[in-house]
Amino acid sequence: MGATPIGVALMQDSDRIVHQRRSTLWMLAKIVLAVGLLWIVFSQTSLADILRIARDVNLIWLGGYVLACYLSLALSAERYRILIERRISFRQAFGLVLLQSAIGNLVANPAGMASYVTVLRSRYQVQVSQSVASLIVSRLADLTMIGLTLIGAAWWVWSKIAPAHVLVLVLIAGIGGLLIGLALLLILRQSLLRLIQRLLVFFRLSEVAIIRRLMVLIEQVAFQDYQTLVPWVVPVSWMSFVILMCSVLSSFSAVQMFHIPIGIDSIVFLVVIVQLLSLIPIQIFGGLGVSEISALYLYGLFGISATEIAPILVGARVLFYLINLSYLVWIAVDSFLERSHLAANGTHP
Repeated sequence: MGATPIGVALMQDSDRIVHQRRSTLWMLAKIVLAVGLLWIVFSQTSLADILRIARDVNLIWLGGYVLACYLSLALSAERYRILIERRISFRQAFGLVLLQSAIGNLVANPAGMASYVTVLRSRYQVQVSQSVASLIVSRLADLTMIGLTLIGAAWWVWSKIAPAHVLVLVLIAGIGGLLIGLALLLILRQSLLRLIQRLLVFFRLSEVAIIRRLMVLIEQVAFQDYQTLVPWVVPVSWMSFVILMCSVLSSFSAVQMFHIPIGIDSIVFLVVIVQLLSLIPIQIFGGLGVSEISALYLYGLFGISATEIAPILVGARVLFYLINLSYLVWIAVDSFLERSHLAANGTHP
């Protein structure tokens, strides 16, 4: 005898509560990890050192850092426009990327991506499947460029990173395996979807509300026509490489701004590793703690001590949050100007 409608509703509510509790616990665990790792970094420095670093900041290179960050976002906006067939203007895409980056860096990456999909659907009527597909293709292009750049950067600094040789080789192999796996998933996505659906029905998991909603999204993405995106593979990949180079430029500016004694070869290697770290799902608040503790190890490979780099990492973290807050200010000002323009022309937003 099947469950009654009331029973099904109760089970769905129970599943939703369990999911919310697990999400909350996972979020708390990430916050505790971030705070713990950040405390290790703070233990390597002092307030006096941090204030000294702040006083010595090179303002010209600070401008270069800000410019490189905004240039990277502008290129990302145009890349998204290409993948959604330019259904929105560059101004709209740029505001959307600013929002995604601010939320992703101030909260968590999944939240930033969710905001991108939500705004495209609710404000610009872009299908969820198309917006998710644009995210997938962008991330695949980014990962490919990161993998290729890692090979070149590792070769460039190979003699300097002897303690990390095994780690680098594992990362290169992991990226290659992940790209092959993702390519197979895209090719066999519809067959795999049907198999998953059968398994969910067999184990009676298809009645769980959250799984049912997730399967609807997966189905939309699985049946998305990716053939239309094939002509854009080369330009999108090229743009991903240029965006990565913008990250190198911003990091080079930061190195000059904080007077870090390190060469361009080491900077490229560090940027690629940091980009890979951003994919780790344990991060929160823009990689708080995780990025800093990783940097202590990475800079150590190039002869920079923890006590020397720790105050700079704290200063870089403050700057990182300030630049992301500037994205929100840009969005607010742009929204105000748009409403004012529409009001002056007698139209409504």
